[in-house]
Amino acid sequence: MNAIENLHRHLHRHMPLLIAASATVWTVFACGWSLYAFAHPL
Repeated sequence: MNAIENLHRHLHRHMPLLIAASATVWTVFACGWSLYAFAHPL
């Protein structure tokens, strides 16, 4: 069992959590940016 296989196994185990966290961050960012752009028209 080498380190790279161990890392891959660890990533695959936590992938759904990482995807969910990433999606949440991008959703919050997009909503915040949209509100900012709407409140401060260029």
